Amino acid sequence: MKSALFPLLAILILAPCMQASQEARASVSSGLLQENYKVSWKLPAEDFSFPFTIQTSEDGKRVLVEYSSAYSAGAVILDDEGKKLLNVTLERSGVLVPIGVAPTMSALTSEGGILVSANTIYRDGNPSDSVLAWHDVDTGHQLRSVTIDEESTIYSLSISHNADLVTVSGVVWGNYTFIDAFDSQGRELWKQLFKARELVGYYESLYVHSNVAVSGDGSHVAAALRDQSVRFGLMCGGRNGVIVFDSAGKLLWNYTTPECVWNTAISEGGQYVLASGDSHLYGFTIDGRVLWNMPLDSAIVATAGAGEGFIAGDFFGGRLVLGNAGGSYWEMNVNGEVESVGISDSGNVSAAVISREYPDTRTERLLYVMDDRGTLLANYTSVGSNMAVGSSRVAVSGNGCCIVAALETDGIYYLQGSKIETQTTTVSSSITSSSYGVEQSQTLAAVLLIGASGLAAFLLVRNYRSHVKTRGKVN
Repeated sequence: MKSALFPLLAILILAPCMQASQEARASVSSGLLQENYKVSWKLPAEDFSFPFTIQTSEDGKRVLVEYSSAYSAGAVILDDEGKKLLNVTLERSGVLVPIGVAPTMSALTSEGGILVSANTIYRDGNPSDSVLAWHDVDTGHQLRSVTIDEESTIYSLSISHNADLVTVSGVVWGNYTFIDAFDSQGRELWKQLFKARELVGYYESLYVHSNVAVSGDGSHVAAALRDQSVRFGLMCGGRNGVIVFDSAGKLLWNYTTPECVWNTAISEGGQYVLASGDSHLYGFTIDGRVLWNMPLDSAIVATAGAGEGFIAGDFFGGRLVLGNAGGSYWEMNVNGEVESVGISDSGNVSAAVISREYPDTRTERLLYVMDDRGTLLANYTSVGSNMAVGSSRVAVSGNGCCIVAALETDGIYYLQGSKIETQTTTVSSSITSSSYGVEQSQTLAAVLLIGASGLAAFLLVRNYRSHVKTRGKVN
């Protein structure tokens, strides 16, 4: 009678552990959905086709959306109810200048009062010059503008929190690539030029394209360089890497990589720099010491403004990574292309847009919102026609209250969250590839399973020995 109870006891002990293990495995694919973020409003995709930059003010009450289509391009400021506050136009010498189809590079100050935009003006299909303009969001007036270089094209723009330091990078074809820095009044502070080189008697040059990032306090400027030859199909040449300047334009350090470096991110005080290349993501201290590098193909990356946290996505490999100065501490395969990522200033809230394409011409886009442990706080899935992958964008407000996502085939979404209390996780400085939170659940379930199995086995063996001894006494 007793021996019959032990298999039942083992089942009762093992069943909850097996269930916990199954639930942990399920959380890898679906996450633990918590209704912490709700959609407050949505604007249709027709109003903002091909969005390529999304940003919010620190409190989430103002939203910057840059967009482009076959006919127009521009930047719009919306409030937290989706109402339009400002539509960017250019004005020079009192005459309105229409924005061409080239992307408008724009950035919003942290309090949302000033918009800075850099625009390339085209005439007869060729770049004429580039204009940098400051706009007052409340009044809608253009405050000032500066013409940068003739025949130039702007590639990136970055500003400090209060726009005391504004930097742009671009190229004058057949001549040089530049990084130009201005103060809040439009006065040029400094300029760095990277001369093109003549090849084999042809004026067919190597252009060093740069992407700039300014720390929130304006103390440092980081730039990603990639040396690309027009003659050889824009393949990367020898001058690739990361360079960092102080606010006065003094070169502090540079780091050379064997691969193209596409973008950089820099923390609030400039103490932490990230750079993504063709196959690796790099982390640096402000003095140029390499903290770590990890394999990640063409990474999309964002860093927490006030801390060392970051979120990165592997565009081709479909990996989503959370990390800090010690490297990655959580990652997950999302089975798709990571198009965009965003993170709050403290790093306690992050978001990502993932796209998946199907043979029947459908494109599925997923919005993930997570805490700093990788726990899923909210998600949204949209399915639309098959469009160019890479055009969706996401941003997290500095205080983490709000998420703005521009899903290319679906529209602009504004999500507001309830109060979220998360604890910042202290992680060892060594790089790990475990999924913190998800795999911890799996590990805990496995430990419970092994422990329960051992206990059940011990009780069964003990019962068997007792039963043998009893039989011996009876005989």
